[in-house]
Amino acid sequence: MRRAAPIAISIAVLAAVLWPAISPDHDDGFPISNYPMFATARQREGRFHTAIGVTADGREVLLDPWHIGGSHEPMHAMETVRFAVADDTTATLCAEIAQRLDKRRTDISSIEVRTDTLDAVAWFAGNEDPVASVVHSRCSP
Repeated sequence: MRRAAPIAISIAVLAAVLWPAISPDHDDGFPISNYPMFATARQREGRFHTAIGVTADGREVLLDPWHIGGSHEPMHAMETVRFAVADDTTATLCAEIAQRLDKRRTDISSIEVRTDTLDAVAWFAGNEDPVASVVHSRCSP
């Protein structure tokens, strides 16, 4: 009987370690994870909500998270734009971004809050141009 408990515990631990590798569902459950975000096929194209500065000659300028979301966190900036698109408040967000632009950013003549569709394979091969782009709001600083 004394040997049964350690053997049962060992079998349970071994099963827990092996379960992510043999799980048919590919679900990601804490604390056991099979990391499906890396192990399953993804679409080649992805949609990204963002805000971009545009110069008078049409050149696009990346805005930092502070300008977009009011903090230095990139994820906060991305979620700020995503929520504005979902809530149809992109015009308000565009105006907020315009107010946060530094006086040093005189090269930016307009701001676009938009959704870009990017081809991941092409992007990593050097073509960073969006496959499609939907401008939700445009404003001037």
